[in-house]
Amino acid sequence: MRYALETVTAVAVLLTLVTIATLFYAFFIQSPVLKLETILNSLTILLTSTEVIFGTLDLLPCCQKRHYY
Repeated sequence: MRYALETVTAVAVLLTLVTIATLFYAFFIQSPVLKLETILNSLTILLTSTEVIFGTLDLLPCCQKRHYY
């Protein structure tokens, strides 16, 4: 059961990293970039970065919830 949850979390983190990569494409390669698009991309990168951080912490063994039963 735990292996299936870890697999789902790993896939979600991987796809979120792809999302961040496409946002960086919009920042640095695409031109012209609208000011509103820059603001929204910045907010999206901030939110997806926190998702990657928490997903990675969930996968690490030191951050696992302990069961005392």
